[in-house]
Amino acid sequence: MVTKAVVAVDLGASSGRVLKIALSDGQLSLQEINRFPHGPKSIDGRLCWDLDYLWGGIRQGIGKAFASDPTIASIGVDSWAVDFVPVDEDGAALLPFVSYRDARTEGIMPDFYRRSGISAHELFEKTGIQSLEL
Repeated sequence: MVTKAVVAVDLGASSGRVLKIALSDGQLSLQEINRFPHGPKSIDGRLCWDLDYLWGGIRQGIGKAFASDPTIASIGVDSWAVDFVPVDEDGAALLPFVSYRDARTEGIMPDFYRRSGISAHELFEKTGIQSLEL
């Protein structure tokens, strides 16, 4: 019986989870290793994610997973597709980690369509990405 295991990190809008997924004798098993609630906080008038808190919850979960099974083969991460934070050469955040829930981009797409002359349908055809007010 050979068991192969991986870790999955899932960052959602209100919680983060670290899961261990194992395949043994053709059977998949899923174990929640760590779950931590979170949400954006107001920083200088913007809704921002607490990067240090998120990283702490992720590290804690990965540490627990490897403590229970040091043969874990890989780690995959799933998070928000539209959020990012620029970092310097040492990996330190250069700006606050602004959430997609922040209102900073309200009304930007109609302005984009007007200035570019591209319709929402054309943009979707070119990129495959829906135009949504987040």
